[in-house]
Amino acid sequence: MTLVVDDPENTYPTISAIWSEFQAVTRRRGFLLMYAPVFRAHFYHTLQQFYDDGIQYTELRTLLPPVSTISISFLIVHVISINCFRFTSGNY
Repeated sequence: MTLVVDDPENTYPTISAIWSEFQAVTRRRGFLLMYAPVFRAHFYHTLQQFYDDGIQYTELRTLLPPVSTISISFLIVHVISINCFRFTSGNY
């Protein structure tokens, strides 16, 4: 999930192209951050980077997203179950 490429002039020929890719990366990253263990690790890593860089003061101005504590495997099992039900139930 990065915008770094070997040939940026050809990969992102216009501002619209780079902006579109930036939005796509942000959406993918945002979805991952809604999972509580990932959010905690990301937030901790961010604070650690501030500390390592010698930053003594920061204001975090953001809305904290709602996070889920459901495990990914639990979620996958339920999605599969729902899809199986929909497939076998005909017109549901």
